Amino acid sequence: MLLLLGCAADEAQDTLRGSVSRVYPLGHDGVRARLSERELAVQYVEGAEVVVQVVVRLDEVALDGPTTVDLTAHGEVLGRRGEVRLPDFVRGALRLNAYAPQHGAKIAGDFDAVVSTGSEELTVVGRFEASLEDLRE
Repeated sequence: MLLLLGCAADEAQDTLRGSVSRVYPLGHDGVRARLSERELAVQYVEGAEVVVQVVVRLDEVALDGPTTVDLTAHGEVLGRRGEVRLPDFVRGALRLNAYAPQHGAKIAGDFDAVVSTGSEELTVVGRFEASLEDLRE
């Protein structure tokens, strides 16, 4: 019984949901986090596709530990499945509960965002936990 509870807890660390699922599928295989000179990207992936990507622009905000980032001012949420794109980002926030800008460091947290189809606003919400890939040279 404890093993099953442990599996459920692990699954809860990698979730993606929201009303946007009515117009854009949110299914994914996993999550990864990548740090470059210009941005931090948390990516929900399925195969080779990045279904949802939460981006923080590092030229606008410094990240050196757990924090909350206003994505409306310093980032965006985007994604693509084949020819279908995630509706346009309107506003949102990213909360980093665990973060250090080092390769292999644990990154964990959650985000919430509002996207727009032009005729309606929809939500997308996610939780994540991954090892950071530091792509800086």
